Amino acid sequence: MHSSTLQVLVWFGGAVLGGILGVGIAGFAGLAEAALTPCLIALLFLTFLELPFDSGLRALRDRRFLALVAGMNFVVVPAVVAGLIAVFDIADPIVPAVLIVLLCPCIDYVIAFTRAAGGAPTSC
Repeated sequence: MHSSTLQVLVWFGGAVLGGILGVGIAGFAGLAEAALTPCLIALLFLTFLELPFDSGLRALRDRRFLALVAGMNFVVVPAVVAGLIAVFDIADPIVPAVLIVLLCPCIDYVIAFTRAAGGAPTSC
């Protein structure tokens, strides 16, 4: 079995196990909530270990790539968020910030997960 397949199975199994424990054991939710931040820190750290930092330096020299990322983050995503707020008449002031964070492209994750799946993320 390929390591990325095993990794996906472990993540999925952990999510299912967490759901079963959360529903089935009284008081588990409080314990799980206390462990959430340290677990997220560990998962992010392990994910970023997959990043090819040498190709990241090459990406910083690629002006077209940087212009595209900046345009997406500072022009396209805010326009999409403004459109969503206008269409759905959102009045909560925290929603625009949440939408921008969720809609901004996370290139680092794309690179990490492409590499984990055996792809060639160094083509940018």
